[in-house]
Amino acid sequence: MTGRYTHLYNQLTSFENLYLAACKAARNKGTHISAAPFRDRVVHHALCRIIEPIFDRTFIYDSYANRPGKGTHAAIRRAQDFFRKNIFVLKCDIQKYFASTCSAAT
Repeated sequence: MTGRYTHLYNQLTSFENLYLAACKAARNKGTHISAAPFRDRVVHHALCRIIEPIFDRTFIYDSYANRPGKGTHAAIRRAQDFFRKNIFVLKCDIQKYFASTCSAAT
């Protein structure tokens, strides 16, 4: 990430941001089996409204998970485009890529 972002707390806690987050959290409430408490969802949406534009600029084009205008169907279409153009595929598993410090002690 380039640059430093300061003074986000005032944006996060502004009435407008919290109101819009509450509206978004209220949509489809109760439709998920294990939905978080409403106040937690409001905080989640309030945070996302502020930090999502900051982080989204740093993602590569082909990052699709949980991004506005992207998603599973767009990822599948993009993958199908790659499969049509390329006949070779590398299938691999990078072992211990995210190895924790706890595993080093064993």
